[in-house]
Amino acid sequence: YRPPASAGPSWPWPVRLRVLGGFVLDGETVQKRGVGRSASRTLDLLKALIASGAEAVPCTELADAVWPESDGAAALRAFEVTLTRLRKVLGRDDAVRVRDGRVSLDESCCWLDSRAFELFAGQAEALS
Repeated sequence: YRPPASAGPSWPWPVRLRVLGGFVLDGETVQKRGVGRSASRTLDLLKALIASGAEAVPCTELADAVWPESDGAAALRAFEVTLTRLRKVLGRDDAVRVRDGRVSLDESCCWLDSRAFELFAGQAEALS
């Protein structure tokens, strides 16, 4: 099912992310879970994806951003493992799509407050 274009945070979204004014996943503050780099890198990947617009972000760009100390191939391997972890954190395999080497948060199951802000800001700008 696809949410209507006007669906806000009250729509029954499988995943709700708030990043403006805090980092909240489905009503709970997102904290680094577990110990060590893997939990931290999982959230770093999500943050890098959102900061890059959450749509059609090249895998290589994300890998370079999250693993700058690694060479290209090692960074991409780490990206693949961390992508699997991210999908588990979000609770859905379809929440993060990869197509043609580009990553997106799926708009049909992930509500993102920064997307909503951009939509409303664009509508307001069109009215002025």
